Amino acid sequence: MPLLKGAGFAEWPSTSGEVNVTAEHMAWHWSGKEVRIGVDRLGAGPTVLLLPAMSSISSRGEMRPLQERLAADFSTVAVDWPGFGDESRP
Repeated sequence: MPLLKGAGFAEWPSTSGEVNVTAEHMAWHWSGKEVRIGVDRLGAGPTVLLLPAMSSISSRGEMRPLQERLAADFSTVAVDWPGFGDESRP
């Protein structure tokens, strides 16, 4: 049984209108509860993980402008912390 599973893929228009971000959700089980996070992927090349600030108002969406700048050379992955962004708290 895999620890991570991806679901809910969607294409979102970029803030500049030039590229599309693939949005998905990943889930795993910890202490008997499902933990889900939102993930945005953009670009091609070596992978760069982008983490938003650890605050109650931060989400992967604030990484979008940086993702767009890096997308020509890197495969970017922006994630929400568990319980932040568009997923409920575990």
